Amino acid sequence: MPSSASFHSLLALVLVSGVCVKENKQMESNLYELETNTPVASKAGPRPLQDTSSPAIHPPARINIPQGAVRPYNTSERNGRNGSAWNGGPSKVLWSVPLNPQNPPSAVLAAGDRIVVQALEQWSLHDARGQPLRTVARGEGEIVIEDGLVYYTDHKGFFTGARLLDGEPQFLVGLQFGSGFSRTLLWREGPRLAVHGFQIQQMSEERQVADQTLLEVVDLGAPMVVDDFKFVTSSTQVAGLSSRTLPFLFAATEHQVVTAIPRRLYLHDATLSITADYQASFSPIALSLDENAFALLVVESEGNTFLWSIDLTTGSRHLTTPLPSAPLPYPPLVGPDHRAFVMVRDGVVAVDPDGTVAWHARTSGSPVGATVCSNGVVVVSAGSSVVAIDPKGESEVVLGVDAEIVTAPVVVSGTQVLVASAGRLVMGGR
Repeated sequence: MPSSASFHSLLALVLVSGVCVKENKQMESNLYELETNTPVASKAGPRPLQDTSSPAIHPPARINIPQGAVRPYNTSERNGRNGSAWNGGPSKVLWSVPLNPQNPPSAVLAAGDRIVVQALEQWSLHDARGQPLRTVARGEGEIVIEDGLVYYTDHKGFFTGARLLDGEPQFLVGLQFGSGFSRTLLWREGPRLAVHGFQIQQMSEERQVADQTLLEVVDLGAPMVVDDFKFVTSSTQVAGLSSRTLPFLFAATEHQVVTAIPRRLYLHDATLSITADYQASFSPIALSLDENAFALLVVESEGNTFLWSIDLTTGSRHLTTPLPSAPLPYPPLVGPDHRAFVMVRDGVVAVDPDGTVAWHARTSGSPVGATVCSNGVVVVSAGSSVVAIDPKGESEVVLGVDAEIVTAPVVVSGTQVLVASAGRLVMGGR
């Protein structure tokens, strides 16, 4: 599911990586300690991925996934899961409200009775009927809702937590290098925040300035102390990493971060130390995680594209499934039965846990985002339609709008779905 303008910048970098990315030939020098610029590596060193013919063991998913969407791609694992079971058929427009066409939306989030529209230079807060409550200027990055707060980078580069109820800022914290970076919350646990950032691409008359990726863990303090302007005065940096290797993909759980760059897949703990380092010949296109320490990685390798499934605890590669169509750089969705869904230029490809391609469902246009519901139904935005694809691969148009849809669908109940075009926020349902 697409996110902010920062995501679109990252898409561009991924798509052109074959042309403009210089692979780092010094395999041990692609991650650095942020403050000292010291190369960082795992104590055990890199290990090659090991192919295995044994089936992956996936216990039944026992995780609480909320309805709606609290971040682009729904979860910090970026696996597109939604807690609703889609039971709707063809729907009608229940309501439609205008959005600012000068700031086109890139994602819609929904939690409880609040809706957040993430747009190019602002985000807007709406009630459950779409009526606007507040508009807030913002910088680059994905917006995340967690524990009643909206996390985003403000227009001056400060990472901010605002109340979901009314959009009122509760704290602002400075991160390394300030403005000029796109920021996304990976997780928050107690007073600690983990944040991903990448340098916004700049151009000069002579050359393109190299982008830099950052991972930071910041402790806000216990108790957190803020001044009269809401700036946190009690924060300290716990850990920080930087990289200039591109593409640089990420996904996270509550306690770990997984990163992928050309030829390397890293597992980091909550202080960003490298706990596993795997190498193989590939360039990453898209990355997501499940709840069982498996990475779903869409890659280009030896001129072909594949879906890999990798056990991060052992380095075992259980799937190397060739993809029947060119993949889009959206993280693979992971269903409750661990079926994976890869968005490709002409639709969606479903891959079973044993590596079998279950189906290839075509859409009328290239998908711009999708979510997978608790009953295994995939709901996709493509063209001016929202399409539901059942576990057998049968598709049905469930909502049509008068303009091209530009955001992933948000399933807010078993029969209601929320999307946006460039100029309108639309709720469909029965």
